[in-house]
Amino acid sequence: MKDYYSILGVGRNATKKEIRDAYLKLARECHPDHQPRESKWVLVNERFAEITEAYEVLTTESRKLAYDRQLKAGVKTTEEQDYQVASRVQAERAYVNGMRAFKKRDYNSAHAFFKAAAGLDPSVSKYKSYQGLAQGHTGYRIKEAIELCREAIQGEMYNSDLYVNLAIVYRLAGRHEDCRKRLMEALKWNSRDKRAADLLVEIKKEGGFFRKLFGRGG
Repeated sequence: MKDYYSILGVGRNATKKEIRDAYLKLARECHPDHQPRESKWVLVNERFAEITEAYEVLTTESRKLAYDRQLKAGVKTTEEQDYQVASRVQAERAYVNGMRAFKKRDYNSAHAFFKAAAGLDPSVSKYKSYQGLAQGHTGYRIKEAIELCREAIQGEMYNSDLYVNLAIVYRLAGRHEDCRKRLMEALKWNSRDKRAADLLVEIKKEGGFFRKLFGRGG
């Protein structure tokens, strides 16, 4: 959906006279007859047609009312849609870079990338979850890291990967029982989650080792 107000360079509360004046100014500037012969004529004509279309919609009462209702209802303009698409692309790139840094155990860089991704597209739960996971590995503000992972789960309660991330942060915080519970939840949602299964075996072995060490195991 095009933003006709932006095309004419007027506010959404512009009067009919302001709309007309803006159109006439742009029409004089952009009319194909006023452009140098070496101009890209296809683009020149498209621009002029766009200005004319905006003017006709905003000065025809019934069309303007319908258009304004769409804006009020939250229908995205083309510019807003383009911005959202660009943000999603940038967010995913930041996430990919974060994963690369994380695999290299560069947790500070990973955290910065994941935080950027979460800021660009808050609708994707994994960005916030991995932000918390990376923060947990840095040892900085571990409670905040746990909260980030918990919040991410609220967005995708069926995603076992997010439970595993929270479990790891709990483990880093020394909360082994909470870690075990989150791993069990992960396997409840996805019985084939290898990360969850492997980590559960690992912490069970650790538990057995400590029981033997303190004389509570056989």
